[in-house]
Amino acid sequence: MAEDKAPKKIRLEERSLQDLLSLGYIYLLILGLVKDSIYYGFMGVNYLNYSTIFDVLLSPISYILESYFVPLILVGISILLVLLGKYQERSGKQKKLPEPPPKDAVDVSPLTSYIFIISIFFLSFFIGTGIGGGYQYYKKLKNKSAIANHHIYFNHAKEEAVPVRLAGQNSQYLFFIKEGGDRVSIVPIGNTIFKIEEIPEAERKEDPE
Repeated sequence: MAEDKAPKKIRLEERSLQDLLSLGYIYLLILGLVKDSIYYGFMGVNYLNYSTIFDVLLSPISYILESYFVPLILVGISILLVLLGKYQERSGKQKKLPEPPPKDAVDVSPLTSYIFIISIFFLSFFIGTGIGGGYQYYKKLKNKSAIANHHIYFNHAKEEAVPVRLAGQNSQYLFFIKEGGDRVSIVPIGNTIFKIEEIPEAERKEDPE
């Protein structure tokens, strides 16, 4: 009689820390590119035509650090998984006769489960913010309802403030919508922009959306 096969084991911790960090960063780079492509795609802009390798490499880090709730959620998930692991360990000790695993069972280590959950979180975060943010600007362009949140001063007219809705920027280009406009303007930062000033919220017009 053939013996039952042991459950298939999945152990990411068997890889070196350098391999895990490299794979994780590549994963974040892909998500960053997808997020930017979706976000600017809603505005009719092919972001890859205006990005450099420097922008691609830094975008995942900037997205994660620009909002305080992302590190908080990561800490919360970590604490939750630790508590869940301790609960499973305690409940397992209370069982006198553990049931044998099914033949097709997969034995996943706690670290592998943690990495999988974090990966799903980042996927949801990047794709969700790309779609949500891009769709908001799509509606502003369609309804011509963009309200200025910055003043831009160009080099050719340093005293003239142009009210715009800033949609984004990278190391070389600025993406904005003129107040009430229906298209995105893209200008190089280097020799075109003199300065950018944020309009205080108390001085902004009421956003119709």
